[in-house]
Amino acid sequence: MRVPFRVLAPGCALLSVLVLTGPAYSQDISRRIVGPSAITGIPSSATHCVSSDAANVHPIGWMANGSRYAITFDTDNNFQPVTAVARIDFSGRTQSRLYGGPELQATASSPGTMVLFVAGRRQAGCYRYKVEIQPPAASTATTPPIPDVASAPAAMSGPLAITGTPSSAKHCVAGSWVSNAHGIGRVEAGSQVRISFSTDFNAIAALSLMNPEAETGRFWLDDDSGGASAPSINVTVPESGTLALLVAGVNGAAGCYQYKVEVTGPSATTTTSSFAGAWTGQVRAIGCFDDGVLDGYCGSITTASLSVTLSQTGTSVSGLVQLGSLKPVAVSGSAQGSRLVLNGRGEYSPGANGFQMTYEDWDTSLSGTSSMGGNFSLRLFPTASGVPGGVRWAFTLVGVTR
Repeated sequence: MRVPFRVLAPGCALLSVLVLTGPAYSQDISRRIVGPSAITGIPSSATHCVSSDAANVHPIGWMANGSRYAITFDTDNNFQPVTAVARIDFSGRTQSRLYGGPELQATASSPGTMVLFVAGRRQAGCYRYKVEIQPPAASTATTPPIPDVASAPAAMSGPLAITGTPSSAKHCVAGSWVSNAHGIGRVEAGSQVRISFSTDFNAIAALSLMNPEAETGRFWLDDDSGGASAPSINVTVPESGTLALLVAGVNGAAGCYQYKVEVTGPSATTTTSSFAGAWTGQVRAIGCFDDGVLDGYCGSITTASLSVTLSQTGTSVSGLVQLGSLKPVAVSGSAQGSRLVLNGRGEYSPGANGFQMTYEDWDTSLSGTSSMGGNFSLRLFPTASGVPGGVRWAFTLVGVTR
């Protein structure tokens, strides 16, 4: 939804954090953070540390479409983390992603709540970070609708809607599409993740899976599968990564909730299917979001032919994907049992003023031995950094066979 910029929605506040560098702090940090800070001014966060292959999750907050943001770091000597941000737009039901090494700087192509992921490339190290956000001009800013506070009960009511005790204490959102973010942790490919809720309002939840090292990610969204206007997420993750859960109210509603997370590790006896071969068929658009320089572009693709040529060695899969008359794009990924996960990036039009396209969230599966079904996303965006806008389609496969 695009509405004129007015004021911050009730229940929201801008938070400025300053970390004082007194003697006790300086003595502690000097053993790890060395030399002059790599960024101007004092980092906005205290020290965080990461190790192994799990990423830390830091909620950043909601930002308007067109906001310019920069995330800079001060790190251990010789520690070079990799980073990613995921921004969930609940009103448009989309996720946008960006990867860094570790610095990040971009213009938000959609509104939404953003989460920062920081991974250590399987090395241990510590860091601080600073986030600077420049809101868009008042004439172009997008702000969430005013929350329907009157419709939210004052407290949790009735019996819990889920079996057993929820794993979390009570959390609340003030509405206006500004969501809470909860770090879940790392899961391995093939893990079963179940998240159930007890709510006192009409809630919507998104689960974001990010792997900053592999520069891959995907998300799942639900608003009522749990019954009684409660979301429920039950997925088998097709790739390894770190999970973040985001929760908001449908149409900007306010209210409170509890949630429970259950993770079952992947089965050691999974049989890997073969996806090698030439696949052809059709796709149909099931969702789209566009803005900025590509505003109104969604209608340009509603259906199209699909050609996929793949080779496979073990669980590693690579090949070419061509949608309609677009240029073929090299993709790579993995086979997880009977499921196929792919990602790829190519050129839509050449030059500094051209556009790039990426295939994302490819999650398909075999039906028998010669038919494939499922969904994927195609994103088109400007090559030049700082140019706002883009378009993202969600497609479903129709009659794809080999």
